Order: sequence, then structure tokens, then C-alpha cells
Amino acid sequence: MTRKSDVKALKQRLFQLSSKAELQAIKLVQSSAELVPPGQDTELEDFVPPEQCRLEASLSHHGEAVVPPDVDDVIVCVARFELEGRNADHLEQVICRFSCAWLIVYGLEGASEEEDDALQFFADKNAVYNAWPFFREHVHSLTVKMDLPPFVAPLFKPRLDDD
Repeated sequence: MTRKSDVKALKQRLFQLSSKAELQAIKLVQSSAELVPPGQDTELEDFVPPEQCRLEASLSHHGEAVVPPDVDDVIVCVARFELEGRNADHLEQVICRFSCAWLIVYGLEGASEEEDDALQFFADKNAVYNAWPFFREHVHSLTVKMDLPPFVAPLFKPRLDDD
């Protein structure tokens, strides 16, 4: 169990790391989209055509960090996102599912000297925050291509009290 003093120290370290880190690259490394066929997750008599639905989403995300061996001053993070879109008027009807991951490379002087806990906290907060606009655009674009109502994911509001 993490003590409050440890969490406070991680938050301070996150602020220090974030203020020194420079985004060097971001790229999509995994993506899947699924339009759920009628009857798979809902009864056929309750089915509403997806193009007539208002989407309500459940989102999840997390980040992972690695300092590559033999490379100074670099942190490589992966920000993963999952979204399940449901019919807002019939929440039992799953319309679509999305999953994607973004590889993010940061320049950070002294990265190899950082503790793993601080780097993982950085990835889970900062990398997810930096990848969020890319995720939002990706899901919006995919919903349009799938002939669904364009879905606009909410703004990401980082919360440091998520321990």
C-alpha cells in the first residue's frame, strides 16, 4: 500500500519531470475498431440501427514507461485507450468498441537515473494526457468511417488524486 507521503513525493516528481520533458515523437502502434453486430450483445427485438443512436461511452486508459538501455535522456511511453460505445437510449445495446495504443518518445535529461515508480507515474498521467487529443481524433474519425454518429470524446481532465 502506498503511503500519502510517497504519493505526495511522486506528484512532486511528476511536476518536475513534466516541466523538463520534451515530446519528441508520437505514433499509433495499435488500433482496433469493431461495430458490434445486432444480436451479439443485445436482443434483436431491442436493436436500434447504429446510425440512429446517440453514443454513450465508457472509457479506460493507462500508461507504461520504459527507459531504453544504452540510450541516454529518453523515456519511451505507451498510452493505451479502450472505449465501448453504447446506445445512450438503450444502454444494454453495445454499438462499437475501440482499442488503441500510442507510442510516445520524450527527451528527458537524466532519464536513466529516475526511479521506476516516478517514470510509471509520469507515463500514466503525462503520456495519457499528451496522447489524448490523438485518441479523440482517431475515435471521431473511425466513428464517421463506420457510419456512426460522430463521437467526440470528452476533454481529458487529469486528476492527480487517482492513486
